[in-house]
Amino acid sequence: MRISIILILLTPLSLFAQKMEKQGKKDLKHAYFFLDMNDYVTAYFKFQELKESYDPSAEIDFGLARCKLNQKGHEKYALEYIEPIYETKSLPNFYYYLGQAYHWNGRFDEAITCFQNVLMDNKRTLEDEKVLDALNLAYNSKELITAKRKVEIINLGDKINSEEQESVPVLMPNGSGMFFTSRRKDNVSPKKDYLDNYFQDIYFAKHENFEWSTPRNVKEINSLLHDASASMTQDGSQLVYFKTNPVKVTGGDLYIADCDANGNLSNEVKLSSEINTEYIESSASFSPDGNTIYFSSNRPGGYGGLDLYKSNKLPNGEWGRVINLGPNVNTKHNEEAPFMHDDGVTLYFSSNGHMGMGGYDIFFTKMDKENIWRKPENFGYPINSINHDLYIQVSPDSRTAYYSSNREGGYGGDDIYKIEILDHESYKTVIAGKVISSREGKVLRSKITAINEEDRNLNGIDRSNPNSGQFIIVIRPLEYYQFIIEAEGHQTKTVRYSFEELSEMEELNIELTANAE
Repeated sequence: MRISIILILLTPLSLFAQKMEKQGKKDLKHAYFFLDMNDYVTAYFKFQELKESYDPSAEIDFGLARCKLNQKGHEKYALEYIEPIYETKSLPNFYYYLGQAYHWNGRFDEAITCFQNVLMDNKRTLEDEKVLDALNLAYNSKELITAKRKVEIINLGDKINSEEQESVPVLMPNGSGMFFTSRRKDNVSPKKDYLDNYFQDIYFAKHENFEWSTPRNVKEINSLLHDASASMTQDGSQLVYFKTNPVKVTGGDLYIADCDANGNLSNEVKLSSEINTEYIESSASFSPDGNTIYFSSNRPGGYGGLDLYKSNKLPNGEWGRVINLGPNVNTKHNEEAPFMHDDGVTLYFSSNGHMGMGGYDIFFTKMDKENIWRKPENFGYPINSINHDLYIQVSPDSRTAYYSSNREGGYGGDDIYKIEILDHESYKTVIAGKVISSREGKVLRSKITAINEEDRNLNGIDRSNPNSGQFIIVIRPLEYYQFIIEAEGHQTKTVRYSFEELSEMEELNIELTANAE
């Protein structure tokens, strides 16, 4: 008898699965109800219970795939549910969801084929616009990868990042410290939210001797609900941050507090009712002079989801009428995490509405002389990925930036990264050289053609000075170059150098062999 009990305990639960009968079909219908109501968390648990209780079912796996596609950070896992049921094409809009799953796994060609199949399906219930948006997103992702930027993306390491979520880096002006948001275990509240995650708290870490200190919880302002960093004033004297509304927990407001050089906060003040509403005001950034605040809100009257707004400071110090940044910036989806650069005209933000790669991407726009925002531009791959990339803060010289992303290779959830923007204009290096002849060392009038070896594109053509033989070529980091040097009466010569080799030279001197007389 004892052996029988042990055998039963060791028997896989899947052996007890049963054919779906009346009650099972009713439960399946109930799960799809939550899915259609966009309650993806409840729907997922319902479908998971069905999967554990009944025989394999394409309808159950299809439901699980759709749930995963709508849960941040879980999108790529939809493929393991939907790809095995590929032959079950009778499921509504099957190719559309399969295409999304392929996209979230970087398989863009397969995604494109799926979306094209959807457009040819007369039985589809999806609007053309939705399918075309997905198709264009796949094409756009391929183009962005082809135009890969010269950047280095560096994870800030396990002092800052953990297996939980870290996001919203806010750097102090002198780089001596950073506020950020985290769901790590040592936060103020021991409780978890309905997704079984710890509540967000604000943390601060000092940066000394090229290292980050162990972050400390900023307990002087953190509450039992969600708290998140947002931005600092240009002089670093004040921090703006988000706190969940304790009465209406579906809302949240922006606060400001004084900040000292060690990241200690005091004199917490909730921003005025012009800025805060009963809805969500989640992130903000000041103009360099502090007289304009840019912020995100899902208040009524916008273009959809979270929109970006601004308010100017009045002579009495109060914030004036709130203005929506308009349809060039805002879409029917979400625009958030604004960051106004020190130049006072470039606004960075995150969006899942403008054409990107998938999820949230970083975009930037500039205000023209007529105070109109230009059409936003994607910040490029690999800064942006097929995952969610948000909360960028760009240095005054635009050579470095910090942001958060849930891309592959992190410690878990969202991580905070530093970006070295090597293709920025300020990173270009000017190389001076001289062309001389092997015959008596005379300087030569010559033509120098520089070719980027990586993409075989022409980098530039220069002609040396006929009197001095000198020439100048501009080069960029992380690239290899071929220089083709031509001069009358001499053999053409090709030399190859890396950026690192060239940047260490005081001068690039090239000798051409004279033709035999």
